Amino acid sequence: MGRKPALANRILAGVFVTAVFVFLFAPVLIVVVFSFQGPPRLGPPLEDIGLHWYRRMFNNTVYMDAFRNTIVLAAISMVIALVLGTMTALGLRRAGRRLGALGNILFFMPLATPSLFVGLALLAYFDTVGVPLSHGTVAVAHFLWVFPYFLIVARSGLDRLDPQYEEVGADLGLAPLGQFRRIVLPLTFPILIGGAVLAFSLSTDEFVRTLFTIGPDSTIPIVLWGQFRRGSDPTVNALATILLVISITAAIAALGLVGARFNRNARTSGRGRKGVAG
Repeated sequence: MGRKPALANRILAGVFVTAVFVFLFAPVLIVVVFSFQGPPRLGPPLEDIGLHWYRRMFNNTVYMDAFRNTIVLAAISMVIALVLGTMTALGLRRAGRRLGALGNILFFMPLATPSLFVGLALLAYFDTVGVPLSHGTVAVAHFLWVFPYFLIVARSGLDRLDPQYEEVGADLGLAPLGQFRRIVLPLTFPILIGGAVLAFSLSTDEFVRTLFTIGPDSTIPIVLWGQFRRGSDPTVNALATILLVISITAAIAALGLVGARFNRNARTSGRGRKGVAG
């Protein structure tokens, strides 16, 4: 009697999970599939499958300029987040409990702040100080968005690092900078790069903050928004598919690097415990 309710629960759980996946990914799949159709329609029926709209996209200077701006801005945001985020994570790791908690609140506050408010605030600030909207202002907006995410990843890696490694380095005469360069950085490098790749992915599809700070230029999300407002053709499907591929590739790379580092730490800890037990 007990097996039937358990089997029914598993079936219901499977149906629910399947329905959630269909709900989440069916629209994405539709966009990707109909980016390959020939007629100038965004939806069915699917006819004359080919790469016509991709060729048209790559020959469109507006799309290519937006694509280049997106990649450049994401790279700038990634590098700034990598450098400043690593320094911040190290500082919070060595700070006291109260100071560290206060730092967490301040640095993670942008995650709880509505994007619309942040965009308006940045626009008002740049206008007040007389800074024209440009790639630089967008880079600032994107950095404020991706920095907390990178900090979460960086702190997760640094907090798992055994402080005894640094103590041994200090006993061997290494200065703090030498400890970071020769001990901390090699042990946490995959996690830091994973966080940087995640920051890159988040920056590529940021829309609201970009809309308020971009000025006369465009990024891929801005171009897609403008095209859909005017009514468009499957070229936007092709452009959205390219953006999706970039984001998914970056996210998978980030997860792979972070997971590889954690697995390596787990194997190292396991060998260490076996050695002690022996």
